[in-house]
Amino acid sequence: MKKNKNQIIDIIFMLFLSFAYVIPLFMSMGIYHSVNQDTYFHLSRIIGLDNVWSSPVNFNNFDHHGTMMNIFYPWLTLYPAFLFYKMMGNLVLSYNIYYFFITFLTMVVSYFSMKQIKNNRYISLLFSIIYTFSAYRAIDIFHRASLGEAVALTFLPLILMGCYEIYIRDYQKWYWLSIGMTLVVYTHLLSVAMVSVFIGGTLFLSFYFWDQKIARLLSLLKATVLTFFLSAGFLIPFIQQSRAQELKVPLGKELSGMAPSDMLTHILNNNYNNYTIGLFLFLGLIGAFIFIKKLTADDLFIFFLGVFVLFCSTNLFPWQLFNHTPVKSLQFVWRLNGFLLYL
Repeated sequence: MKKNKNQIIDIIFMLFLSFAYVIPLFMSMGIYHSVNQDTYFHLSRIIGLDNVWSSPVNFNNFDHHGTMMNIFYPWLTLYPAFLFYKMMGNLVLSYNIYYFFITFLTMVVSYFSMKQIKNNRYISLLFSIIYTFSAYRAIDIFHRASLGEAVALTFLPLILMGCYEIYIRDYQKWYWLSIGMTLVVYTHLLSVAMVSVFIGGTLFLSFYFWDQKIARLLSLLKATVLTFFLSAGFLIPFIQQSRAQELKVPLGKELSGMAPSDMLTHILNNNYNNYTIGLFLFLGLIGAFIFIKKLTADDLFIFFLGVFVLFCSTNLFPWQLFNHTPVKSLQFVWRLNGFLLYL
């Protein structure tokens, strides 16, 4: 009874924090974005969902060209924004309400994911706050207007929890990985690719330490198969159309990390215009290093993995070797900062 009461209190607290976080969006009398990289694109996507159940082609957006955007860009997790738009009749208001909805959902998902891992109310609540209000997520929402990536961040803790169960604890709970991956597939394809590489990398690094290796590998295989079937509604049309026609995709920039000295300066200034992990998360890394002797083996693995990801986001990592490979589709090295949020 007390446990349920505490969870209700925590949820109400998260609801309050979520509303406080998005107040600038409602006070701006418009859509608050520093550079508006993707604002109009995602607004057009929302409008273009009015006939998505009957046809993937919509002529009401993108200058009435009749694009097949909904075939090539996942839309299912964006659909609540369209429902808000239909109810409110105001695109800007519905867009901001959707961000409130996603922020609250991110807090709840990260809270319960960490609760499953650590079984500690206060650690879970702290993780939820740090993750949801991180500098990188703020960059996606308030600076770049990268709606797809911001929504994908909502479900990454589920993937972390699923991997943790398969690798370390109860591999019969592999379905959490399928749920998390499926939601990301229906949100943002680049995040799917990045998460897949992350899972492959952690599998390679941790496999030696597994017990019941065959059973855990089978659970990972089950999660993969279920993810494909649950995601088939998007993946099959996407693959079919990709093979049926020649696609013109952005070439992207040359991959290059940030100089460590510049990164440290930007972190200390805590300016989200410079695409860093932010001061608070950086202090968390320092704190983990100071108390490193108190970390468990699992915590140490995650800590050093986080340090390695941070290293990869600098120009000390030889990114030039990957500029003529599919890795170039990453476009921006600082996208790796998204993984540091839950490491």
